Amino acid sequence: MLGVQNTLKDISNISFLLFIFVFTYMLIGMELYAFKIKFNENNELDLSSRGKYPQSNFNTPLGAFLSVFIVLANDGWAKIYFDHFRVTSPTVASLFFISILFIGQFMLLNLFIAILIENFEQLSVRGNLTHRLNAIVKKSLWRKIVDLYKRFRGIKVKPDRKKKKFDHVNNEQATLLEQQRD
Repeated sequence: MLGVQNTLKDISNISFLLFIFVFTYMLIGMELYAFKIKFNENNELDLSSRGKYPQSNFNTPLGAFLSVFIVLANDGWAKIYFDHFRVTSPTVASLFFISILFIGQFMLLNLFIAILIENFEQLSVRGNLTHRLNAIVKKSLWRKIVDLYKRFRGIKVKPDRKKKKFDHVNNEQATLLEQQRD
């Protein structure tokens, strides 16, 4: 749960930056293209009342948001670009849409994905370490439990032998040393 909280905290900053980017381009698009693009049945420019607005347009804030999002998602953005390219100045349309693609898609969205991947990688590393530590603890606890059970049941288990003071000296020398101390 802590990993999810850290991920959300890291993503919140870049999400806010992404929202500001989309909002800014939404307003620029509305300023440049709102109610300036209409096409007739032959797909020719027709600004009269008979012309229809394209499906993706910058006439309303919602439409502008969806248009910028489509360009950011790289999903059918070419049709939106060519509609605006034909009607308005080609250089303005090219700069507008290429800047959305370059800044938004190649920088901001990749940064967003990089943060997600990094946080999930940290979670998996933590999970592997936790799993390994738990396995080690379970093995050592299981051994202690088995030893205690065998001792309780009367099965002789060699206890861990601790070194005594005179373990390295044979018994005769040990008795001589004890006599000298007295």
